[in-house]
Amino acid sequence: MSNTWILIAELVGKFILLAVTIVSVLVLYALFGEEPFGFQLVTVIAYSWTVFLFVFFRWKGFDKAYSLRDKAVQRQIPRLLAIHGAFLLLVFAVLKLGSYLRSGLPSSWLAEDVRHHSWFSTGLIWVCTVVWLAQVYLSRSILSHRNRTKKQEAIE
Repeated sequence: MSNTWILIAELVGKFILLAVTIVSVLVLYALFGEEPFGFQLVTVIAYSWTVFLFVFFRWKGFDKAYSLRDKAVQRQIPRLLAIHGAFLLLVFAVLKLGSYLRSGLPSSWLAEDVRHHSWFSTGLIWVCTVVWLAQVYLSRSILSHRNRTKKQEAIE
């Protein structure tokens, strides 16, 4: 019964964390979206925060949480930060390239539907989502591999 309450508390905590994240990102987009590089800056902030959440917390499909206090995880932080920096550059390049290509696209790609979506913005969201998923899976696989290696060393 105790595990049930822990799981419920964890679920409620993650729900609150995600809700605060979504509201914060929307406020940041409203404040800085029209500034030079504001859209890219807010996207990079939101990207970094969600990568952190999905790499270190337990989620459906990601059964293991990784503690920043764990020595094996701490040894991987420089590698994870380097990978994150490379992925951030990729996201920033995609956003910058998207804003550059936007002026040359046909108007049908930029026309917004009733929900204020265009083919262009939908494509940009999908590309950034695929990059995000790749980084989350790569980072979690690095942590998972190191965790298995640590357990094997402890057995021997």
